[in-house]
Amino acid sequence: MSEIPNRFHIPALDGWRGLAILIVLTGHFGGDTVLPGLASAGVDLFFVLSGRLMAEILFVRKIPLRLFFFRRFRADHFLSESLRDSQISRFVIDH
Repeated sequence: MSEIPNRFHIPALDGWRGLAILIVLTGHFGGDTVLPGLASAGVDLFFVLSGRLMAEILFVRKIPLRLFFFRRFRADHFLSESLRDSQISRFVIDH
């Protein structure tokens, strides 16, 4: 099945996301002792990537701020509900 190309997707940013994950994990599993602040550098990289994504959504795609926040809260709400439901079902099945 072929995917529809997304004109806003930048494949190079996937590499930066992967690097940020690697930096954070390395920092948490002992890298901070060798290079202090390594994990926080990975978190900073995540913040930069997130800010870039939000700026693109708001200024390039011209999504209204109200709709932007509505989509974020709605997604978080459904995610938390599905997580809660899965925890309840796991409890019912296990007991």
